[in-house]
Amino acid sequence: MVRYAALFSPLSVGGMELRNRLVMTGHVTGMASDHMPGEQLRAYYRERARGGVAMIISEASSVHPTAAHMNQTIFLYDPRIVDSYKVLTKELHELGCRFIAQLWHCGTNTDGMKTEMPVWGPSPLAGVLNHELAHEMSRAEIEEMVDAYARAAAYAREGGADGVELHMAHGYLLQQFMSPFTNKRTDEYGGDLEGRIRFPLAVLAAVREAVGQELIVGARLSGEEGVPGGLDLLQNLKIAKMLAATKAVSYFSISFGNYHNMEIQTAPMGMPAGHLTHLAGAVRAQVDVPILAVGRILTPDVAEAVLSSGQADLIGMAREWIADPQFGTKAESAPATIRQCIGCNYCQSRVGFGKHVTCIYNAAAGRERELGAETLTPVAQPKRILVIGGGPAGLEAARVAALRGHEVTLYERAPELGGQIRLAARVKSREEIANVVRFLSNELRRLEVDVQLETDVTQELIDECQPDAVILATGSRARAVGMNALRSDVPGIPGIETCDAVTPRDVLDESRDVGQNVLVVDFEGHVQGMATAEHLLDQGKQVEIVTAAPFLGMAIGGTSWIKLMQDVSGKGVKITTDTMVDGVEGRTVKLVHVYGGGTETREGIDTIVVVGDAVSEDHLGRELEVAEAGYRVISVGDCVAPRHLDMAVLEGHRAGRAV
Repeated sequence: MVRYAALFSPLSVGGMELRNRLVMTGHVTGMASDHMPGEQLRAYYRERARGGVAMIISEASSVHPTAAHMNQTIFLYDPRIVDSYKVLTKELHELGCRFIAQLWHCGTNTDGMKTEMPVWGPSPLAGVLNHELAHEMSRAEIEEMVDAYARAAAYAREGGADGVELHMAHGYLLQQFMSPFTNKRTDEYGGDLEGRIRFPLAVLAAVREAVGQELIVGARLSGEEGVPGGLDLLQNLKIAKMLAATKAVSYFSISFGNYHNMEIQTAPMGMPAGHLTHLAGAVRAQVDVPILAVGRILTPDVAEAVLSSGQADLIGMAREWIADPQFGTKAESAPATIRQCIGCNYCQSRVGFGKHVTCIYNAAAGRERELGAETLTPVAQPKRILVIGGGPAGLEAARVAALRGHEVTLYERAPELGGQIRLAARVKSREEIANVVRFLSNELRRLEVDVQLETDVTQELIDECQPDAVILATGSRARAVGMNALRSDVPGIPGIETCDAVTPRDVLDESRDVGQNVLVVDFEGHVQGMATAEHLLDQGKQVEIVTAAPFLGMAIGGTSWIKLMQDVSGKGVKITTDTMVDGVEGRTVKLVHVYGGGTETREGIDTIVVVGDAVSEDHLGRELEVAEAGYRVISVGDCVAPRHLDMAVLEGHRAGRAV
């Protein structure tokens, strides 16, 4: 009996058979090379095709020069795309995977800095991303855009794509025309729904004519726009029926929202699994077209339930395929080994900061040419490897070394594995981060790594083991001193020793009592400060966060920042930006504005939490360096320099390959 019978049953979509119901939905990767899908992106797609996905939908690809909102947007309007696609589609077809090109125009979600052109939209409104006022498209420009969609579709067909998907969701151009929230026109392309959908219907007809009847034409819709005055579910059901009535649509992909509510659309951790699938179910009840559901479908069990309940015919995932490109093959043979997406949205944040997509604990994502599964070959001669430290860097190093066939022993001085991840998971809204440790620990058990807990490792112990190589992942020690990059002349917060000062680790492991009135001083601008503040707010504390940055959480990015801001703000935090702590005297704290120089004080502070100050625990590494031991020593993670989870995992992974 097949464990997931519905998930692994084939399905005909637009006359083309898919080998199962698993689809990788379109998502920006930042991997395009000169606006074309080059080798890095093809390797990324190939890895997922080998992992069992039946159909890959490309990232949003521009149909017109006025559409670009990332540095490496793929230009589907460029004739070069044909030859580029021919290479890509041949590779995916050889792996049994269908390829769909997503036809996209961002509408007002761009600016002149990116396109060096006016922003085009249905009405002269500002986009929420950049607040650049749009040029209202003329009738001639609307006709030009219809031709652009058709031309891009024809290029996709010529390049060997199995079909195209019209992106009509997420507040992009086609949805902007359909929605009364963004379409304020009074001509035949505005007004009632019949007018607002005129342009999208013309695009659909032109695209279907361009690709012919034999190719797939999908349509991605937001089941609800989620803003006052926008498209509600009832209106979107009418839109779906109007589009389906043309007989030009092969499937509907049902998502949610626009750029005003991306924290729901690309939901971070804490949001329930399958939180958008009811929208797919509502559309499926109204149209006789295959429906693709999305929304934190993180496990085969959730996917099977969505299909079995009749909510959808296809399962769309993006972040889960980033986290584990072997999701499909593992779901069939060993579902317990799947690396589950934790919703940290590091993948999205990376792209927002101009980097290619990757996963916070799948270092190979986006680095398939260097670190992909096909590059991890067994060693000819197994070695004895010691890993010192059971945080994420050490766990990943041990996992990769064991995968290669080495004999691995891991030592950890604490009674359990996980390092700082154990503490981070104590924040109620961030409990899912514990899946990082759960996955890595399970892998060590599966690979029969010898794990020794509650062991302090010395050079003498290492020498007794006679290893061939030692990977040091001994982490860092947080301190409540407060090194400030803006005041390198001062070793810490003046007077910090006169108050009750603690670190986030003290707060989360409850090793120190924290008073009622708490000042969180955030030097880091990452998740740690906001999450610690939320944990204290959940305990009923009065919390103010002070940061020298222009806004709180500058290093986070993406929808995780939105969710954290909503959480801490909704729970009553006070946020003070552009401000440094100038000095402390007991329970009195003096603040100074970074730019204006004005000062103010806070009285009655019970506890100060210093965020972003730590020192490497590197003494063992330095001892081994001096000793010139007869084995190779590699240091990774925080014992090199205190940083974040992504670098710990990446360095651990590379060390596991290097030994």
